[in-house]
Amino acid sequence: MGFYSGSSTTPGIVNMMADKLIASDSKFTNPYAAMTRYTGDGNDVDYGISCYQRRVTKWEDPAKTGQEKTMYVVFQIPFYDVNQAMFQLRGDAGYYMFGIEVIVSSTWDNILNQPGGDAQRTLIPVVSWSSGMSNAQKATLLTHNIAYWLWVDDDALSPDKGNGLCIIIKPDSANGYAWSTWYYTNSVCFNMEKLKSKEFSDGYSLWFFNSFVNYFPMQAGNQNALTKKWAWILHPWSSPATDDSLGDANDFFYLTQTWWGQRSTGLNTFENYGIKGVDFPVWASLSQGGSPPNVYFMKGIIHAEPRFNNKPIGTIQHCFPWKEGTGIVDQDIISEPGPSTTKFVCLGKESASSVTRLTMAIKYAY
Repeated sequence: MGFYSGSSTTPGIVNMMADKLIASDSKFTNPYAAMTRYTGDGNDVDYGISCYQRRVTKWEDPAKTGQEKTMYVVFQIPFYDVNQAMFQLRGDAGYYMFGIEVIVSSTWDNILNQPGGDAQRTLIPVVSWSSGMSNAQKATLLTHNIAYWLWVDDDALSPDKGNGLCIIIKPDSANGYAWSTWYYTNSVCFNMEKLKSKEFSDGYSLWFFNSFVNYFPMQAGNQNALTKKWAWILHPWSSPATDDSLGDANDFFYLTQTWWGQRSTGLNTFENYGIKGVDFPVWASLSQGGSPPNVYFMKGIIHAEPRFNNKPIGTIQHCFPWKEGTGIVDQDIISEPGPSTTKFVCLGKESASSVTRLTMAIKYAY
């Protein structure tokens, strides 16, 4: 089918993404299919011990070699302790998120049941805050309702079969718990996509991952003290934006129209802006003429090394941002010009605690 929408919970979305990937292509498998570990439910032998819901997927292409051949992708609800399902965002302050931690590595330790030493992380935050959480609050969040819109390259007739997925989520309102404790819910677009072609052979993975939020309240600071560093953009296993001296993920946090992840503030001076690792030079906007009127945009450009943000290597096919105030509205459909039959659905999602909208079009039909 390709496109799916509905509502679920954070554990439900963890399982849905893993199941959809495994069903999309024989190159995806479940290394724990015959075990009671990492089943994605509350009866898992590791539940509340080393993780909460966790699913492990393996992608492998026998025709490839080196870092392009094998990739493990883990979707999990982060484990802090038996009472707290949270991930620390900053090393210099107690800022946390509840949501989905996405871990990518080229190897997997079947004895210790953990990713290899080259593990990288990105996040799908559902709620962000600056304090701890109780067991009761954790239980509330695990059952909190989340609307989702999902594209999966799973159609047997599509030439892009097995090339990944893109999901937009929007959590429901607070349901009575205090924002003074929980701060912000997030609407998020998460994309994992296999590059159909590379501009040059960079020696890294064929895949890239990106996560965009409507609002990020825990900006600035650094990750220096974190053992689990993270970034918005990953191109495994090149350098992600986790080094504060170069600008880490806390410094580059908003999806903006930029080039090289920075904007000029004067002669030979720049400031951090946008997200390092990806560029969207032109957001989709509607022309004033034509019948029907045309939409103009450029697909996003991914960089081989997100930390340095200066090596464009390919384009994003699953999603692109659109500009409000130009005639495009939520739920509009954009069709690529013929002979292509690919279509995108425009989604504009704020969150319960921020009116800032994430305006992203995701693939709707191939």
